[in-house]
Amino acid sequence: MELKSLRKADLITSVLVIAFGLFVMIMAMQMPMTASYGGVQAHWYVAPALFPLIIGAALILLGFILGFVALRGGGLKALLEGIEEKSKKRIDEKTIRVWVVAFALGSFIYVFIPNIDFFISIATFLFFVCSVFYSESPRVFRHMTRLFLVETAVFALIFASGVSDVLTHLYYYSTDAVALVMLVVMNVYARRLMKLDGLSGKKITTVMWLSIITPLILCPVFRYLLLTPLPNEGIILDHMNLFYYQLKY
Repeated sequence: MELKSLRKADLITSVLVIAFGLFVMIMAMQMPMTASYGGVQAHWYVAPALFPLIIGAALILLGFILGFVALRGGGLKALLEGIEEKSKKRIDEKTIRVWVVAFALGSFIYVFIPNIDFFISIATFLFFVCSVFYSESPRVFRHMTRLFLVETAVFALIFASGVSDVLTHLYYYSTDAVALVMLVVMNVYARRLMKLDGLSGKKITTVMWLSIITPLILCPVFRYLLLTPLPNEGIILDHMNLFYYQLKY
């Protein structure tokens, strides 16, 4: 590795080391410096927080030394040049697709599953992913990704702000109903985009049925055959449970 690249790496490493040292010290400060055990007062120099504080301070000191050496060797200039060079490069389509899939998975796991009926969560995720890739249309990919991003942001805001509690108080399945409406909006919008591209609507119809049939098979198998509780049972799964137990008993 050439000296310029080495100093750039040293500068980045120094920042990480300092940040970790600060983290260690902050966590150590939450530990007691003095305590009483069996009526005997323990002094600060035998406190459990002392050693982590020393380690944290040493990491910060070493991080600053490493950063100083990196700055003297042109590490900051090399880092800025590297950032500028990367910013000029156009992100290729493959990278964008990877990021879109990663975002969809993250939204599915952290936004939809904990808060929305599991059936609707699976259907929404499948419809989005299949529609943007199976359509093979840049227009559909671009616009459906924007729509999904907006819908995810709306849901995240609803649950983070506590609006979901107000809606649930008014109607127990309010958020699930909103998710169903958004799923319908995705379907209609995808069909419109396909029509603008002069593509057959059969692809979106196939995606729609796939996104419905998959959870329709998956959820009953896990819920009633494997007896596994599903993450969030809402408007669809609660009624599915009602139908199942009425038939069974």
